Amino acid sequence: MENRAALDMSADFGTLTDDLPEAQRSLLLAYSSILTPEAMAALREQLSEPRGDLDAEFAVLDEDAADEVRQRLAERMAPDVRR
Repeated sequence: MENRAALDMSADFGTLTDDLPEAQRSLLLAYSSILTPEAMAALREQLSEPRGDLDAEFAVLDEDAADEVRQRLAERMAPDVRR
């Protein structure tokens, strides 16, 4: 409560996940049970950086989006994911 962290997320993430879509929050929760503390720290660091247009596009990606749309977005996101 002190950090205003969501109950379903690790307190280490504080409020970094508050504006994430439910699918990304769920993925982070799953990651927390299988990734090393070092990997989770890297994710936390990435989430602490300002979010750009790609994150916004991903957040509003329609579940019925064409494969071509998904592919283009994935290719544009790949460098950040690899980092």
